[in-house]
Parts: sequence; structure tokens; C-alpha cells
Amino acid sequence: MKEGWPPAYAILGYAHDAPITLTPLILERTELREGDTLDFSAALTATTTAPVHVMIVIATTGQNGRPREKVSFLRRATAKPGQELRLVKAHPLRSTARWKVAPGSYSLALQVNGRRFPAVAFTVLSP
Repeated sequence: MKEGWPPAYAILGYAHDAPITLTPLILERTELREGDTLDFSAALTATTTAPVHVMIVIATTGQNGRPREKVSFLRRATAKPGQELRLVKAHPLRSTARWKVAPGSYSLALQVNGRRFPAVAFTVLSP
């Protein structure tokens, strides 16, 4: 699911090519520090009724120069024609045992039914 593999979504009833559109992501702030909250929003619309599974993808480049991603669940819902589905979250930006938040450039994208939508950039500043 986290990798956006279409057959995995299809088995669970989420069409990879569902007729949906997503407004561009809006970040409340683009400069943060570890411990701050990454507040964002977007709106999803569909032309037909479609179940949706939404994930957030935070990407950066690790100290070794390779890309790193943290993928988290956001929402499951059924998108209906003519109704806007608001996607809003206040995501805490903190290090865990598997994910170290370091100063640098990051991007945030939404992945709906395995399909990744355009990302927006933000920066994590030194403490």
C-alpha cells in the first residue's frame, strides 16, 4: 500500500485510475523545525462515486544521498460526484526510531489509491 502498487489497491477495492481530481496542497508554513506541526489541506473531487484510500508521503534526501520517504495513512472515504472531500491534517514533525528529522529540504505529496499527486516543498530549519 505504501509503495502505491496498483494491484494491492485493486484487491482492496480501490481503483488506481478512479476519476478523481485533487486541488494543490496548501501548507500553512513552509519553514519548520523539528517538533513543529506540518499543517496542510487539499480537496478531492470525483466525477463518479469512488472509494478512496489517501496516504501522505514526506520525502527528503538522507545523509547518504539516497532518497527517503515516510508514508502515513490519512483517510479512507467514498468520494461522491459534486461533493468536495476535504483532506486536512496537522502532522507532528518529530523523529522516531525509524525516521530522523534533520534540517534540509523536504516535500509533501498525497497518494490516492496508489496514484501520487504533485508534491509541495518545505524546509526544516536547524534547532
